[in-house]
Amino acid sequence: MKPESRATWLSVAAITILFVTLLAGFIITHQPGERLQEESLLEEETLPLALEIVDFSTLLAVVDLNQCIVPPVAIRDVPPELQDMDVIQEKKDAFFKMLFPIILKVNYDILELREEILAGNVDDELYEQFQLSPEDGIERLLKRADIIPPSLVFAQAAIESAWGTSRFALEANNIFGHWTYVPGTGIVPADRPAGATYEVRIFETLKDSVRAYYHNLNTNRAYREFREARTTTKDPLELTRYLHRYSQLGAEYGKRLNSIIRFNDLLPYDDCTLLLDEDVVLAMENGD
Repeated sequence: MKPESRATWLSVAAITILFVTLLAGFIITHQPGERLQEESLLEEETLPLALEIVDFSTLLAVVDLNQCIVPPVAIRDVPPELQDMDVIQEKKDAFFKMLFPIILKVNYDILELREEILAGNVDDELYEQFQLSPEDGIERLLKRADIIPPSLVFAQAAIESAWGTSRFALEANNIFGHWTYVPGTGIVPADRPAGATYEVRIFETLKDSVRAYYHNLNTNRAYREFREARTTTKDPLELTRYLHRYSQLGAEYGKRLNSIIRFNDLLPYDDCTLLLDEDVVLAMENGD
C-alpha cells in the first residue's frame, strides 16, 4: 500500500519524527470449536519491513488516530496501564493505537505476498504455511492469503480481550482467545469444564497474537465461509455474518461486532496505511 500523496506523507513524517525526538530525551468469553493453529502467518525474518519496538508512552504519542498514515512502531506486550485508565475514550484510543500498526503491518505483508503469488513465485512451503498442498492451486491459496479489515480486527480484539484488560491479555498477550491443546504450555482457565484439556495459549509478544489470529481466520475450516465472502467484499459489516462459529453467541456475535464498529466509527481505519519510507524509519530509530 502507498501513501495517498507525497505532501501528506511528508507532513505526517515530520510530525512523527518530532514526537519521537521529544520523547527520546462489553466483555464476552467464548469457546469456539476450533482455534488450534500454532503456526505463524509468515516467518518474520523474511519480511521486508520490521516494526520498531517502543515503550507504551512513545506509542501513544506517535500514533495519531486522526492521521491515516501510521508510523511502523509497536509495543512488545499488552500494557498493564490499560486497566488503570478510568476515562473510557482514553482507554479505547490507547487500545486502538496499541494494535493499529501491527494490523497494518500484517496486512501489508499479506499484500506483498499476494503480489509474489500472482507473479508465480510459489513453492510447496508456502502452500504448507496456509495448510494447503500444491494440488489445491493458486486460486485457493489466494483465498487464504488475504487481508482482514482493521475495523474488524479491532472489534474482535475488543470483545475477546475486554479492551486489552482481561487476565489472558495481560498475562499471556492473548488478545483473541486462542487455545492450545499442548499440556502445560498455556494458562488453565478457572472455569474450564471438567474433562476439558484446552489451555489459553501464551504468546511471547502482542504481535504474535495478532499474527496467530490472521492465521486462524485464513486457514481454519470453521471460517471457510468467511474466506469465500471475502473474495467478493471487504466490507467488515458484511464479513461479520460469517464469524458466527467464532463464539458460542452464534449470529449474535456478528451483531455485536458491527455495533462496536459503528459506535466507535472504525470504518475509516480500513483505508489507512503504514509509513514506509526507509529514510524516515531510520530517522525514527535514531531519534533524529
